[in-house]
Amino acid sequence: VAILPDFDHAAPRAQDALLKTLEEPTSHAILILLASSLDPILPTITSRSQIIHLRAVSAGVIEAVLKDKFGADAQTAALLAHLCGGRLGWAVRALEDAAVLEQRQTALDLLEQILMTDRIGRFALAEDLSRDKLSLIPLLELWQTYLRDLILMCEECGLEPANLDRADHLDALAHRLSGEEALTALRATQNLLSVLNTNANTRLALEVMLLDYPGLRRA
Repeated sequence: VAILPDFDHAAPRAQDALLKTLEEPTSHAILILLASSLDPILPTITSRSQIIHLRAVSAGVIEAVLKDKFGADAQTAALLAHLCGGRLGWAVRALEDAAVLEQRQTALDLLEQILMTDRIGRFALAEDLSRDKLSLIPLLELWQTYLRDLILMCEECGLEPANLDRADHLDALAHRLSGEEALTALRATQNLLSVLNTNANTRLALEVMLLDYPGLRRA
């Protein structure tokens, strides 16, 4: 069994190189191509493949599995089920490795601190964070979940936040900020994640993002 991850990132010539293997596979071989989107994949590849659309596992199912199969307490199981985004494997790893939730706690504490910090403090933080570019991606992905929850709170959608243990903090912020401000922050975070794959100056890109975060007037 051969698994080719991120096949949607493969160049057309690389996809063509695999075409003959897909047309005449050996009887004992299974090729699994993983992709987040079919758009970049050549029609000649998709026409010779069996397409299986994978769906995220529901939070209810993951919560039950964590409690019944892995012995998680009800509160932890509910939190991980909402945080994992339908990825059971991530939830199990987080349950077995306390460092995962500790790092998340630190990351969200930092975000809440930023929302109360002035420009000088944000510039200093941008300089610190820019020193470790690789650690920025998981940090920003965590911040996205928090900002998404904040938008839901601001707009009073009635949906449960993913960060259940931060509900009180989110509710307090939602009374001070608008949904538009939270949405601007989320878009700025998404923009920075895309910029990190380029040669842009990381510190300057961080400064731009943090200036788009709400709270400066109040700070």
